Amino acid sequence: MELTPEQIEGIKQCCVLAKERKKAGGGNKYLVAYYILNNKDSGITQNSITEKLSQTLPEYMVPAMLVAMESFPVTINGKLDKRSLPDPDFSDGDNYIKPGNELEVKLCTIYAEVLGLPAEQISTHQNFFKMGGNSILSIRLKVKLNKLPEFKTISVADLFKYKSISKLIQSLEKSE
Repeated sequence: MELTPEQIEGIKQCCVLAKERKKAGGGNKYLVAYYILNNKDSGITQNSITEKLSQTLPEYMVPAMLVAMESFPVTINGKLDKRSLPDPDFSDGDNYIKPGNELEVKLCTIYAEVLGLPAEQISTHQNFFKMGGNSILSIRLKVKLNKLPEFKTISVADLFKYKSISKLIQSLEKSE
């Protein structure tokens, strides 16, 4: 049985949409789950929702972004107004950690190019897949990273294992 966000205890309603972020050279498709909690004080976090979904859904079906809502916008006919749902914020918010050295700056720039995001939104500790990355984009990222002398042998599996810039750099330092 597959688990949907509505089947997670504490979620009153949810809507999952496929969105596309347009960028030069094509678009990047990703899933966004909009949800309403039964109770704001339920202790449910976006990480716990993602964790529960990851236990039963294949990775490509787990939404890249979760957006908490107070209520869903509706049309004059009482149906969900999908066009009025807000675009997700891919920034790392209060957890943003800016690049601290030249290599981190290079990697933030490459991640931004691949994801179609401004480089200043890329945190060195943020999960590539939480920023809208997917398996196809991880292949593009691998190709760009392999052009750097520090990452000549990086694989897609490494990107799934070391999901943030900081973890990727740590893995590089351990292998040296």
